[in-house]
Amino acid sequence: MSILTDNELLEEVKATNNITGQFHDKRVMGYIKDVKRTMAEAGIPVAVLNSDAVIGLIAMAVDNLMETGTLSEYVKSRIAQERLTPVPKEDS
Repeated sequence: MSILTDNELLEEVKATNNITGQFHDKRVMGYIKDVKRTMAEAGIPVAVLNSDAVIGLIAMAVDNLMETGTLSEYVKSRIAQERLTPVPKEDS
């Protein structure tokens, strides 16, 4: 599990959702922050939220918000599942 900066996460989400250029960066970053806040409120640890472990889930959620303005039932269920996933231990 690698820790990502906000810019790295932004670039990963854009790549996953086939968004090119910088025109939508502020909009996408706003959605990323909203999704991460929703996930934190659901009980997902900050260490997981800031890692590459949830890139796909965040990217799907951002896509939902950009396309429909709401989270799909699938994304909501994945957020609930992710809350139950144990946090991997760092190698010593």
